[in-house]
Amino acid sequence: MFRNYFIIAFRSYLRNGTTSLINFLGLTVGIVSSFLIFLYVHHEISYDRFHEQSDNIFKVLSIDEALGISNNFVGITIPALAPGMKREIPGVEEIVRIATQGRALVKYEENILYTEDMIYTEPSFLNVFDFELQKGDRSACLEKPNTAILTETMAKKIFGDEDPMGKMFSADGTDNLEVTGILKDKKRPGHINFDIVGSINPSPSDTNFIDYLNSWNNISMVQYAVLSHPENADQIIIEMDSLMRRNDVYKVWKATLQPLREVHLFSKDVLFDGFNKDKGNIGYIRSLSLIAMIILLIASFNYLNLTIAYSSRRSREVGIRKVVGSNKRQLIIQHLSEALFQVFLSVLIALAITEIINRYFSIIDTSIFAYTLRYPISFVFLALLIVLLGLFSGSYPAVVLSSFRPHLVLKGALVTGRKGWILRRALVTLQFIATFIMISGTLIVTKQLKYTLDKDKGFNSEQIINIRLNREMRNSYDALLAGFQEIPGIDLVATSGSMPGWGYGRIGIEPEGALEEEDWIVSQVSVDENFIPLMEMELVEGENFREDMSQEPQPIIVNESLVKAIGWDSGLHKTIGFGNDRQVQIIGVVKDFHFTSLRHQIEPIVIRYQPNANSVLSIKANRDNISEVVKALEETWLEVNEGIPFEYSFFDESFRDLFEKEEDFTRMFFRFTLLSIIIAIMGLFGLAAFSATLRTKEIGIRKVFGANILQMVILQSFEYTKLVLFAVIIAVPVSYYIMYSWLKGFVYKTEMGVLPYIISALITILVTLITVSIHALRSAQKNPATTLKYE
Repeated sequence: MFRNYFIIAFRSYLRNGTTSLINFLGLTVGIVSSFLIFLYVHHEISYDRFHEQSDNIFKVLSIDEALGISNNFVGITIPALAPGMKREIPGVEEIVRIATQGRALVKYEENILYTEDMIYTEPSFLNVFDFELQKGDRSACLEKPNTAILTETMAKKIFGDEDPMGKMFSADGTDNLEVTGILKDKKRPGHINFDIVGSINPSPSDTNFIDYLNSWNNISMVQYAVLSHPENADQIIIEMDSLMRRNDVYKVWKATLQPLREVHLFSKDVLFDGFNKDKGNIGYIRSLSLIAMIILLIASFNYLNLTIAYSSRRSREVGIRKVVGSNKRQLIIQHLSEALFQVFLSVLIALAITEIINRYFSIIDTSIFAYTLRYPISFVFLALLIVLLGLFSGSYPAVVLSSFRPHLVLKGALVTGRKGWILRRALVTLQFIATFIMISGTLIVTKQLKYTLDKDKGFNSEQIINIRLNREMRNSYDALLAGFQEIPGIDLVATSGSMPGWGYGRIGIEPEGALEEEDWIVSQVSVDENFIPLMEMELVEGENFREDMSQEPQPIIVNESLVKAIGWDSGLHKTIGFGNDRQVQIIGVVKDFHFTSLRHQIEPIVIRYQPNANSVLSIKANRDNISEVVKALEETWLEVNEGIPFEYSFFDESFRDLFEKEEDFTRMFFRFTLLSIIIAIMGLFGLAAFSATLRTKEIGIRKVFGANILQMVILQSFEYTKLVLFAVIIAVPVSYYIMYSWLKGFVYKTEMGVLPYIISALITILVTLITVSIHALRSAQKNPATTLKYE
């Protein structure tokens, strides 16, 4: 029976060759698009899920409630907090502390290189997290001071083909690090990145570091806790606060727990979170999921619309089947099985296309088929897709056609019947609404990205070359500075503790005129006298630092936001207490500049004068000969730091990295919008061809009575233009609500305006008119003598 059904269906597809191909391709493209988004979304939400205890692991976050702070959540916390939790709070099974070093200089014999992700941690690190240890004792490899474990890749870089176990190397200024373990390279997505893991345990003689690990008066470490009952997290947070109060922690500091599964996607408002440097955005994930649904709906509406339209041409087949004895159940099974088979075939081809795309663009780190085997949810997604789309597209022709009486069906009542006409136009209207929302959304997302990139940041990032200095290199700072200043093409050399976008520290202050009960904490950075001119920052009051400046109190510069937050009319000559009865005086006020992402409000900042102990060298180079300047910088560097690799970065590129997620999201939004338009065009093309075929005889009669080609084109286009205009009226408020909600996530955002909606409407109308007019023109150009013979 099923064999006969498929033979009949195949013949029907061949009879409607072009339309069947359009229908099939539209559905396949829609499935490819939605599956690509599914893979990306699943990859993002699967971060850190591979740890066996992932549901019980929580990251400890600080909450800074001091005045002067706009973003309260902080990704680091008090060094003594985690061990105190394990010691005094029931339900805390295990803790782990991590000190992030990041970039470090590594030496082994003649091999010198940089590592980007060095961390220090406790032996419990391998008890809490399930990173696979290839060599070494999991319970003891981080017990002793000056021991380290390496990833496979880093071990290869440092030691080559030698067995690294037990060998000594230097990293981060420590000359006697012993290799006690080798970790397999991380392949599953997780926010914890490392290539060298050093033991945080100090030697008994290192009293300063021991005091630091036991301190309750600073926020500086990344910490995690394993709870025996994660549902009791709220109660443990209350006990954490009690613990901090018992240890006289600064009263504006509190702490909370963030589930490990939320760290990657729910941390966009967490500052000092450099350890989670590849953090995602749950808002983007939700937006992409909505896009996948819209694309799938557009493809489904296309498929259903064309299936309904062309299945009605099989009405006589249905009538004959009923006359010769087929019952309603058999007819329903026939149409549903045909639909399910075609969707199944589309899914198979879509998987093959997705595999090809993945090979070139590496959406995931394995093949699509291996991925579906690793994650059963992929099978569930595809199975649901086949069943739902098959039932969705096959149900109407199956139920409606099979319910008609044979004498009505044999007259072709469904072809011209009002029910089919209304449903097809309803589906087309919904398709136009979805397409309009995609186009307007893309225009507004692009507009916001352009606004973000073009907004005045308060400094000029162009032509700046940055070189990071570790502790060893700072000893050669004077020689480097002198050598760099002699290079032709260099306009200025400056130093700073950090650069905008790289993360600044915070400091407690006591502003002049503030009440005793007020607690102020602001951001801070150290610079020399050349930094503000090099960055082309604007001083709105006072003066810049000078090399011969030795006044007391110590001079500082603040930004406009600090002056406004405290409530001063002018910041000039105001004094600020830095604790321990140390006073500083404001000599200048700089115009507000963005030193974090534009998703965060500009906070008050104190800029301190510290010319000789900074970790970043910034060089302002002449635009015309940057390549020669870089070459000369490298030569000078190697003369001063023999054997140490020369590495640099362009500041405009590194600052732009802050907006990498926004740029990636915009690109994906644009590409999938383009695909949705293509899918809509394909469906509209097929439906317009069907409509033109139905009106062939009418067009012939109108031409006989004197209608010209233009009138025929307008007549056929007007029907769809009305649907587009109706769709636009409905889509505008829906799109506005969606994009207004999306833009609320930005502190600094563009105005939506009416232009994106006007452009979206024009694009939708234009695409519709062009698509419909092609078929209308073809039909109108036929000879009436031929068209009047049409049946």
